[in-house]
Amino acid sequence: MSVAMDFDARHNVLRVSVTGYVGNEIMLDTYAAVAKYVVAHGPCRAITDLSGVTKFDASPSAMRALTKETPAIPKGHMRVIVAPEDCKNEILR
Repeated sequence: MSVAMDFDARHNVLRVSVTGYVGNEIMLDTYAAVAKYVVAHGPCRAITDLSGVTKFDASPSAMRALTKETPAIPKGHMRVIVAPEDCKNEILR
């Protein structure tokens, strides 16, 4: 598993690419890293690319924990998630 973040200052877009296995710890740590980046650098738009994820295995309780957090990308800033269909089905089950 790897997580890469890069920022396009010209367009004010943070890109987060996740590859490999994603479990609770990886999902929560990635969310925290994005939130920390936004606090340090200011609000921005975000693209999260999950197209390289081979297995998504985050628990419902970890997902619920994220819903209680302040959004990492503030309201009013575009958020786009790119994911293969099978990943989407795993998340929505």
